[in-house]
Amino acid sequence: MKSIYNSNRLLAKIIRYGFSGFIVATSQFLSMYLFVEYLKFSTILLENTANVISIEISILVAFYLHSRISWKHTFENSSSVLKGLIIFHGVTGISFLIRIILFAVLSKSGMDYRLNTLIGIFIAVCINFIGYDRLVFRKKHI
Repeated sequence: MKSIYNSNRLLAKIIRYGFSGFIVATSQFLSMYLFVEYLKFSTILLENTANVISIEISILVAFYLHSRISWKHTFENSSSVLKGLIIFHGVTGISFLIRIILFAVLSKSGMDYRLNTLIGIFIAVCINFIGYDRLVFRKKHI
């Protein structure tokens, strides 16, 4: 019976993770749009700057949503929030590097960029979920 309960909890967490992820992706798209279209980040350098800023905004949104919605995690104090945020960035950075390397390898093998991108996104989502679950929002067992 406990196995069914645990698998239902995992499924619910995955659904919440997907919902939060959709909001995170939307936040990155909208912030990028705001910078380029309204704040006139219109040169290549400014568009790249807008991209970096929008990525960081989406990471901060992801940290908040995943801690509150996906994992329903409560931090003990401000230093534990900061520690969690640093580890969150680390996990996200690792999946980002893996995506870059994988994209280069699969591109070199002749894979279409669209399929390559989808594979990279899927792998990054899985790595992030496991990393966030095991490292960032893990429950303390007393």
